Amino acid sequence: MPKGSPELTQARHDEIVNACAKLYETMGFKEITIKEIANFTSFTRPSIYNYFQTKEEIFLALFKQEYEMWTKEIDELEPSGAGDARLEFSSQIAHTLERRERLLKLLSTNMNEMELNSRPENLVAFKTAYGASVDAVGNCLQRFCPDMPEQDREDFVFSFFPLVYGIYPYAVVSDEQKEAMEKAGVHFRYMSIYEIACLGARKLWGYKNMKIVVLEGSPHKKGSSNMLAGEFIKGAHEAGHTIEALDVAHMDIHPCLGCEHCGMNGVCVYKDDNHVIRDALLATDMAVFVTPIYYFGMSAQLKMVIDRFYSYTTKLSGKSLKTVLITAAWDADDDVMPYTAEHYKKLCRYMNFKDCGMVLGTGCGSPSVTAGSNHMEEAYRLGKSL
Repeated sequence: MPKGSPELTQARHDEIVNACAKLYETMGFKEITIKEIANFTSFTRPSIYNYFQTKEEIFLALFKQEYEMWTKEIDELEPSGAGDARLEFSSQIAHTLERRERLLKLLSTNMNEMELNSRPENLVAFKTAYGASVDAVGNCLQRFCPDMPEQDREDFVFSFFPLVYGIYPYAVVSDEQKEAMEKAGVHFRYMSIYEIACLGARKLWGYKNMKIVVLEGSPHKKGSSNMLAGEFIKGAHEAGHTIEALDVAHMDIHPCLGCEHCGMNGVCVYKDDNHVIRDALLATDMAVFVTPIYYFGMSAQLKMVIDRFYSYTTKLSGKSLKTVLITAAWDADDDVMPYTAEHYKKLCRYMNFKDCGMVLGTGCGSPSVTAGSNHMEEAYRLGKSL
């Protein structure tokens, strides 16, 4: 047993584990030896045996540490209350894994060998940390989806963890591995840790890849709202969705006359480009409304498109279409966005749309300012979380 105070013992224990972690950044499990680990500590190799009997015990302690840090992150996740809670959970839990690459790398090693070569008390400590992470994911699910039946929650957790075990080999690929895949003629879609985790969680919920129509309502093709839409599109595309962007602001669209010729479910008197938008929306899974804020509301160009929903209201409201709102305003005042946001929410209720999130880009007075704002990342992440 090591001599000294509990504090000193813990400090030396941590020094050994941290040395192992440092080596593991550039070396594999099999390459690392206790001798290599000792070279990164302030004491000799024989001294290490006062704390760990095998290399596997050191790795198991590192594993335990990683689980504890992941659990702490999960415990801090909270639902925003906006949009689909299941999609938000999938995105947030994927972000925690994105920051735990070492944990995922450890999960891809031969855990059986690691556990068999560790003393029972160390194995129990490791399993306790693992169990805490399982409970943390279950508790997190309960916070995000309080109405989810307990059995469904348990089924999700124990389906999600095997997925987590397999992320690292698919997400972290060397140049040599990529070259070998190309020479072997194997088609492979390379995805990040976040993409795999988020997509996997969505699949467990039963979500499918969607067709998304983006309605760009800005008269400025390279304006701030379209820049935010571009980031959203980028994220949604990376998540595997099919995107169709319609520049409705520059299409030939006439304002609704309210003439009742269509009867809310018939042919409009106008022969313009509205049929393109109509056909696209009736064939899609999600619509994204993109607009600058003009006098505290959406642009006239986008409002005309929405007013023309009248001729196919019955069909469109029957689709339970998923929707997103993306806006950009010059001012950063608190009273700039509420009116447009409330209009959008009312539209969702009336048309039976399912809101999946909003990017309210305040303080986006010019493209250069918008480019440096947090709203660009916000839009990208929303698209990627779908």
